[in-house]
Amino acid sequence: MDRKTYTAELTELRELRTEITAAEKQVAAAQKELDKLAARRARRVAGLAGNLDRPAHQRRHRCPRHLVPGSAARRSISR
Repeated sequence: MDRKTYTAELTELRELRTEITAAEKQVAAAQKELDKLAARRARRVAGLAGNLDRPAHQRRHRCPRHLVPGSAARRSISR
């Protein structure tokens, strides 16, 4: 292998290294997003499991009362 061929091969390897670095950054970003989604799912599963351990009247509701239509009427009746 002569000097010109060797230099040309090194140049191609540097370009390939740049492409690999860019691909590694994309993979890292995708892994970070995947970790966020997995953590969100784990929190929801843990919350669901925690809710099932409580009696029905102590379970946390998904929607606050002030957002439920007609809840003002129910509050005045129940108090």
